[in-house]
Amino acid sequence: EVIIPAGDFVEVAEQLGMAQEMDRAVFRKGLAHYAKINPKYPDACFFFNLFPRSFNDLNWVRGIPEMVRGAGVPCDRIVLEITEREALPNMSQVRAVIE
Repeated sequence: EVIIPAGDFVEVAEQLGMAQEMDRAVFRKGLAHYAKINPKYPDACFFFNLFPRSFNDLNWVRGIPEMVRGAGVPCDRIVLEITEREALPNMSQVRAVIE
């Protein structure tokens, strides 16, 4: 059994250009899972640690609230964390979506 530290995995994902795709897949699957467990745990929060480069795609960023609502998940129960490996692009756009 091989265990790969998260930092190494993240670095490889970035090098292969897969970070944004991985963020989107994890976000969609996470929302679907949260929607299933929400009735049992209505006060639970879900935390998503996203790559800063995912915020380069402003269409995706602007679509986050709709994805959350579409999953039937309360927006105030979703927390977006930013992987602190580089500066966050388009901060004003990101702030508008988060608020």
